[in-house]
Amino acid sequence: SAVASAANTAADEPDGDEQQAQQQQQEQLGGLDPMVLAAVQDGAAVTQAELKVAQDVAKELQEVLKGAVKKDVIVVAPCLPSAPPLLDAPAPAQQTWLAHAHAFAALTALGGCPSVVLPVGSLPDGAPLGLSMFGQSRTDQRLLAVADKLMPHVQAELAKIRQLAAAESAAAAADSGVTAAKGKAAGKGAAAGRRSSHDVQVDAKRAERAERAKTRGNEAFKAGRFMDAIKAYSEALKLHPNNPVYANNRAMAYLKVFSFEAAEADCNRALASPQLAQQDRVKALLRRGTARMHKGDLRAARSDFREVLAAEPNNRQAREELKALQQQEQDMEQTRRQHALAAASAAANGG
Repeated sequence: SAVASAANTAADEPDGDEQQAQQQQQEQLGGLDPMVLAAVQDGAAVTQAELKVAQDVAKELQEVLKGAVKKDVIVVAPCLPSAPPLLDAPAPAQQTWLAHAHAFAALTALGGCPSVVLPVGSLPDGAPLGLSMFGQSRTDQRLLAVADKLMPHVQAELAKIRQLAAAESAAAAADSGVTAAKGKAAGKGAAAGRRSSHDVQVDAKRAERAERAKTRGNEAFKAGRFMDAIKAYSEALKLHPNNPVYANNRAMAYLKVFSFEAAEADCNRALASPQLAQQDRVKALLRRGTARMHKGDLRAARSDFREVLAAEPNNRQAREELKALQQQEQDMEQTRRQHALAAASAAANGG
């Protein structure tokens, strides 16, 4: 019986090749990013019951997409669920966004839909820009053909956007130089130094031209031509730089094209104006809070939304944004804990 027991023990123990394979697997897992390692470990811990639920969800998603997307239709969609946070945003914010992006990207795969991403290029601020397209099952060839034809047109539109941004930057720099020169020529001493764009005098004809540009911007915005709207509002600001409404409107257009830095700057410009009406001030605070939230500056965003509620306690958008902020912070905390657990597990496995 002792011999049999020893034989059974030997049979249960892994041989040299198995031990080496297990060691290599542990080394590979130890070198993974903590979030990837957590996903691998979560997958290994999935039970048969949980797997069945996941398969049922995937099947349901396939049926939904099959009913929503016809065979002769190709859907153009965002590559990401939202704009990513800045690189210097808090780590939990980046990790939460990454988890949401992974879930978003998995939708078409779970639905059995072929998809393709067009890496168009980058926006003027350096942010990468892309388009995602997907169709029904077995439309791979058609999807690739459409992507091949669409790519040059998308790149041409991007070139126009970059040219417009460069022209606006040059115009802003020129306006700044002119304003500085006028400030020096206007007088000497502290009085001249205290002049600002709010002191600029605009004649009636110039103001009328600015209003016409604003109207064009409003029409373009309603039509969904946000870059054209930005161009028109920029023209209005050039003609009438001390009108805070133009900056406020341009901020909203910048939000629509995910230019959150520019949107925040325009909101700051509008809020600094003593001519800004209370109703427009609320709009500027909401827009700045939205821009800050997407940048990952949650504390500043919360301050803006609370200031709106102080002025308008029943403001629905501010309440909803604060609720979304709270949920985002909860997601960040959960992701932070998962990240810490994964890092601890990786350290333990490495040890």
